[in-house]
Amino acid sequence: LSEAARDAGVSLRQIEARQQSPDHPILWNVPETNYLKFFLFQVVERSRNGMTEQEKMEAGLLYDPGSDAKLAEDRAVCKDRCLAYNMTLPSHLEERCELMKKILGKTGGTFHIESDFWCDYGYNITIGEHFYANHNTVILDCAKVTFGSHVLIGPNCGFYTAGHPLDTRRRNQGLEYARPITVGDNVWIGGGVSV
Repeated sequence: LSEAARDAGVSLRQIEARQQSPDHPILWNVPETNYLKFFLFQVVERSRNGMTEQEKMEAGLLYDPGSDAKLAEDRAVCKDRCLAYNMTLPSHLEERCELMKKILGKTGGTFHIESDFWCDYGYNITIGEHFYANHNTVILDCAKVTFGSHVLIGPNCGFYTAGHPLDTRRRNQGLEYARPITVGDNVWIGGGVSV
């Protein structure tokens, strides 16, 4: 790793910074041609290691959500389930609860989520006991999103784990990265909040 980086004119400090944050400003000092070599080196290394786009996503690395058939299928299944949930009558509490358990990765025993509710994958979301989310909650769960117990979420709130490179070339390639969100116990999030 250090030998290839040295050939590209990149220090180990810059590699560590790059791994921690795809848009870390320390890389702005890397000459353009060397940065390109470094970026290509990373692509080759990842393909050598055989990482799927989902593995990159879960590791917080840059990944291409549009090039992975499994991620696309997972999103489509999740969106279908969210639509079914949102179209289920509010008075059909048991049916709504069962649908939400199919959407989310893990739930506490007691929860209530108002329609409309949308998320990307669902399986990256964990909610604790006595969880309540008001209307129009959106969770872009490309990374883990964890809510503790006794959490109240007001209407029109969004939780967005997805980030996009500041560098337009990489952003235009469709690359993104994801960072986890954790909300502890006994938290109230008022209406209109974006995290």
